[in-house]
Amino acid sequence: MHEMGFRMALELVDTIWSAMHDNELYSPSDLANSLEQPIETVARVLEFLKKYKFADQVTRREMLFRKVTGTLDPGDALRVLRTLLEDAHASDAGQVASVSKINRQQKHLLDVRLGTGSVGPKMRTSLGLDG
Repeated sequence: MHEMGFRMALELVDTIWSAMHDNELYSPSDLANSLEQPIETVARVLEFLKKYKFADQVTRREMLFRKVTGTLDPGDALRVLRTLLEDAHASDAGQVASVSKINRQQKHLLDVRLGTGSVGPKMRTSLGLDG
């Protein structure tokens, strides 16, 4: 995907995700109307969110979705994935790739949220993982 297309898709995912509040149900038409986006586009994003466990479809009869609480923001997850893929590609080419401090923090947060990383008490507090 071209850089501009990726950024536009990422913005759309972020916009739809941000419009959804915890424990509330949304149909594609609800979100499309409130965000002034085409219903087909919103439905594709909701299917993406469902496929990767960022949202649940709560009924089979209707397309009603609910944000999964306690998950990493999908936009952050996509950014981390893209960075990891770019780093892997650079390594394959024999190049040295560096990850910015922000991307390292996002990867660490993703690891922690997925249960594959460890975090000390100070970091737990700064990431909002206490409580």
